[in-house]
Amino acid sequence: MNSWSGYVLSAARMLQTAPAGGGGEKLGTSAGIGLSGGYIYNALAAGNVDAVENEGQTLDTCLSHPTPFSEYHYHFWSGCLVKDKGFWSNTAAPALCKDTTDCQKKPATMTMGTGVNNQASHYVAANWDKPVGLARDGHLIVGPYKSDGKVWTCSDRDVCNGAFVGDQYVYVGSDTFPYVVGCWGPGPMPKYKPSCSTNGCGTLSTTTTGAVAVTTAGIVLATAALLF
Repeated sequence: MNSWSGYVLSAARMLQTAPAGGGGEKLGTSAGIGLSGGYIYNALAAGNVDAVENEGQTLDTCLSHPTPFSEYHYHFWSGCLVKDKGFWSNTAAPALCKDTTDCQKKPATMTMGTGVNNQASHYVAANWDKPVGLARDGHLIVGPYKSDGKVWTCSDRDVCNGAFVGDQYVYVGSDTFPYVVGCWGPGPMPKYKPSCSTNGCGTLSTTTTGAVAVTTAGIVLATAALLF
């Protein structure tokens, strides 16, 4: 279990009321697969830190790179997931993130902008309901836009980075951690700031140890014994 999925299971679900239906399985490293056939990993790098914030030197404009074992993967809703859109190419390797404007500091801005060879981005408001991948739990992964043409924000997606579109639960693209899939949803709304990223949602600071959660508002005991 990584620190983010551990945080969600031990803190958020014990201290907040989550909607019914959320899975209890550990997230694991591979969260899903994109339309391109590449794995979509969770948002963490080695050391349990935000991969998008901390691996910019090795990421490319697809927000992807290989593992030490040559397993190609994304850490973001990549501009390379859809053929002939954005930064997708079958003839040239993507440029390095560190050499590309906005890639390290504003990856969402870059991904929603014009890609290689002046290719338009797939991520436009009209494509709000078109999936770009499939999570391991069977839910679709869509881009950053809602049906009203606005992007998903911390106030309308849950801690797992998902939301209901009608009666269907999907994971969405966001410009804040965990970017694509943070845990198996549905989950509660994000109240606590993740300690592994400076780019997360939530306003409360939380440190969890076992079944005890310490917040800036005080100490909350969440052991089952104290609930009865």
